[in-house]
Amino acid sequence: MIRKLIMLGAVFLLLVYTLWNFYSKALSYNPMSAISVKQPKAKGTEEIVLTYRAAWSGEIHEKNLFSPIRTYIVPKPVSVVPVAPPPKRPELALKGIVSDTFGEYVSYIEIDRAKAAPMRKGDKLEDIEVVDISSRKVVLKWNGETINLSNDKIKTIDRPRTTK
Repeated sequence: MIRKLIMLGAVFLLLVYTLWNFYSKALSYNPMSAISVKQPKAKGTEEIVLTYRAAWSGEIHEKNLFSPIRTYIVPKPVSVVPVAPPPKRPELALKGIVSDTFGEYVSYIEIDRAKAAPMRKGDKLEDIEVVDISSRKVVLKWNGETINLSNDKIKTIDRPRTTK
């Protein structure tokens, strides 16, 4: 029984010591009381000058930095006018160029995989205008954009066969 009381007393004294140490080192500690730094001595003065001071200055009061009145202001939404997407460029394919009876060139142009339409210089079909036609090349204009189509890869017959 005496051993239990001695052990309990030792634990109690250890608890009291721990609480006293915690209070003296952590709770009652004032960091501003021990801070004083010697500045370079000016001639004739031997004062110890405190270099640290409270950070709360007049600027904080002037600018009203930590006022509860200051809050986040939600920016007003900017009205955005939806811009229509540019029109899709049609799929163009040059199927052929022939010379008609008057010596003018006629081009057969396939637009968006539809049936090839015969077009002469100056013709306009679905916002596509034929600007120029030569024996191997067609120049088209669509929405201000110049489109060149050519049939250089296609072999042509200079002297067609005559029918029998």
